[in-house]
Amino acid sequence: MSIDNKSCMAGIAGDLLISKQHRTLGPAIMLQKSVQSAVNDGDVDIIYAFPNRKAEPIFRRINYTHLGENIRLVKPLKTARFLQKRGLNSISVKLLSPLLDFVLNIISFATWLPRRKGVICKPLADVDSRFNDLWEETKRQHMFAGERTETYIRWKFLQDPDEDNKIYAAFDETESRLLAYIIYSF
Repeated sequence: MSIDNKSCMAGIAGDLLISKQHRTLGPAIMLQKSVQSAVNDGDVDIIYAFPNRKAEPIFRRINYTHLGENIRLVKPLKTARFLQKRGLNSISVKLLSPLLDFVLNIISFATWLPRRKGVICKPLADVDSRFNDLWEETKRQHMFAGERTETYIRWKFLQDPDEDNKIYAAFDETESRLLAYIIYSF
């Protein structure tokens, strides 16, 4: 992690999952204190978490500090899976999803933006040092940011055996400077 532009080793407290009959503060606090021991033992510099509303009181009780809100944004591009989850039969899904996909595209703000001159967008098979340059430039803009170096991206996303992650990147017109990228999977 980068915290105030300084690199540090971070650990995530993970999900707090406790069986219903043991949902008192005792087991939850014992688990979190054992996680915090990684800081005391020098294994990591900081532990962070994204607790749900029910777990927040536990994290506050053991002195986690609230740094800010985490916002997850999702933009559906295809509707078939969502329609199937809602219990529609396959014929209805085949009829409705192309129409709804078209509507999503039409109402999308991005559909109507003009292409920016001097920017080249293309898929990439691998990452390179331009990702390090972008990381160095952008990490200064955030108090708290997860590392996004070339090495980390390759390890986390491109060598993931469970996901076929793809990269789409935006470059300046000479392709010497990376301006932005997105890593995605289907």
